[in-house]
Amino acid sequence: MCSSWAHDSHNLLVLATSVELAVRAVNRVIAEQGGIALVDESEETFIPLPYGGIISIEPIAVLSGQIQQVRTWLVDHGYQAREEIMNFAVLSLPVSPELKISDKGLVDVRKQQLVDWKNQ
Repeated sequence: MCSSWAHDSHNLLVLATSVELAVRAVNRVIAEQGGIALVDESEETFIPLPYGGIISIEPIAVLSGQIQQVRTWLVDHGYQAREEIMNFAVLSLPVSPELKISDKGLVDVRKQQLVDWKNQ
């Protein structure tokens, strides 16, 4: 999964089991200039977010179906969380506890420092 809707920074946020799948998802979001790409070995689904990479122009009935599709995809691929999409999106919000992802690396929010994960 790659999303341009990643709370606070709105950098691309990627969750993947391989580099190849990550690259496919990222390239799709870049090509479409914003959205959510769901990519696995057998299929690819894309939800466009054409305004700033965070806003849909679809009617709410269409958007709600797309959002449910993302939630189902995450669960089907092993993502375990309540409110799957919001949980995923706030992984990049480096001001809420505990461990977050930023463009500088992993952040221990409580200690307010980057995590040296390579030496642990």
